[in-house]
Amino acid sequence: MFQLLNTTKMKFSLRPAACLCVLGFFMASCNDLFHDDLADCPQGVYVKFYSKNICAEDSSYLGDVDRLHLFAFDDNGVLAGQTMLKKPQLTKDYEYLMPLKSGKYEFMAWVNLDDNFELQEGKPGLTTKKDIFLSLKKKAPMLLRSLDGQKIWQGGSGRNFVELPEVSEVGSFYNHAAVNLLEKTSRINITIELDESILKSKARKAEPKDFGIEIKSNRYAADYAGNADLKKEHYQYPAQIRYTEKSAFATFTLKDFQTDHEGIITLKNLKTGDVMWNGSLYGSILQEAVKKAAESGEHFNFNCQNDFQVKFKIRDKCANCYDYVCWAIFVEDWQVHSYSLELGD
Repeated sequence: MFQLLNTTKMKFSLRPAACLCVLGFFMASCNDLFHDDLADCPQGVYVKFYSKNICAEDSSYLGDVDRLHLFAFDDNGVLAGQTMLKKPQLTKDYEYLMPLKSGKYEFMAWVNLDDNFELQEGKPGLTTKKDIFLSLKKKAPMLLRSLDGQKIWQGGSGRNFVELPEVSEVGSFYNHAAVNLLEKTSRINITIELDESILKSKARKAEPKDFGIEIKSNRYAADYAGNADLKKEHYQYPAQIRYTEKSAFATFTLKDFQTDHEGIITLKNLKTGDVMWNGSLYGSILQEAVKKAAESGEHFNFNCQNDFQVKFKIRDKCANCYDYVCWAIFVEDWQVHSYSLELGD
């Protein structure tokens, strides 16, 4: 019995020793002193993820996300590696090891893509950067799917390539890269507010539900770097809408809004079908807000925020004539457009 216990102990004591021997042999085989054994040594890049826009002083971290799509391209723009991770925690300490061979690499990532998006799959060694496209799917022929407050991020490791030296010369080698993730979605919170000239008219003939807002864009697809793939057709974004006694509230979640020079916003009288205001969401509204902020000595950079408040004020063109016009447009606290009115008594 005593001898059996000793034998058992010996078996367990030999296992760590055997493991150390195997590990030592493997490490020795990937040491540059043993050139004949280096060809199969593993290499790779540890990739970290952070977020910092042009207005931020410090980096921030996304934390818990649903999905992470990560791509590695070589210096010829050919896909070298890719992966999709579910539920990663993109904290300051998190990093993902992507196995790669000797070469120079850059990295690109998308975060929180779900079934609302179509991302083309790549084939390492064949697919190039120009082949990778992301597109927001359509709900109807001219209507995009609703993102309903969903946030997505996209970013890259920059123009400096990360290099892994020739494996036959150095054996195992691991480098590091960092991907800056910037949010590529924006919430446009629109209020359509009825003026007192409508609310207190002798015979009130207008309600908030009689007015509607539309946003259309041709920037529903983007390339590997997040640059919009401009389409000829403008597709409508759906909105979440609610009403109160004097206002209608519409929330749009848009993709690539900050660079959307072609996005069109339209205010309509739904009863008559008349267009009350129509213009570029980017040029006619946001750019005007930037000018107004500068005139008042304030700073407003729409490239550094993703939530915007826009208000349309609807007014009767004359007292009790029931001819409704868009009297003023506000972005945040700045009035960017006005309609010259002379109201009767």
